[in-house]
Amino acid sequence: AQWESHVRRESCPEGQCLERQTAPCHRTCPANIDVPSFMAHLGHGDYRATIEVIREEGLVANAETMGRRLRDNLHALKKDYPEMADVRGKGLMQGVVMHRDGHPDGDRAGRILKACEQRGLLMLRCGAYQEIIRWLPPLIVNQQQIDEATGIFEEALKATA
Repeated sequence: AQWESHVRRESCPEGQCLERQTAPCHRTCPANIDVPSFMAHLGHGDYRATIEVIREEGLVANAETMGRRLRDNLHALKKDYPEMADVRGKGLMQGVVMHRDGHPDGDRAGRILKACEQRGLLMLRCGAYQEIIRWLPPLIVNQQQIDEATGIFEEALKATA
């Protein structure tokens, strides 16, 4: 790979990439080829430290467990709120698709987001009609926070009906 040859050739003008055998040291580094763009923004060793923390603290397992709880909570709400046309995603990345009369309802999604914000829960929306409410809690989220957030979401659903 080009990154490996960069490390072996010691071609980094800063000489820092070579020290820790990490990705190129910055965006302008001539060896910064075929490196995912997110890596170009990380300092030396930062990405390794991040991965190490994710492993040590069991954040992947937490994302799976809390993601399952989030999805279960949202599916439970879906039974009482048919305007929630779909709940989909993986792990902690979930989306709630809002519909009215079988059509995407971006207006309702926007009102729900405002109601959530007024209650201290910040979310985004996406989709061609901005009808999908995006859930993306942090990897360190716990069960109490998931339950509190879905409770706020239910309040917002009621307030915007």
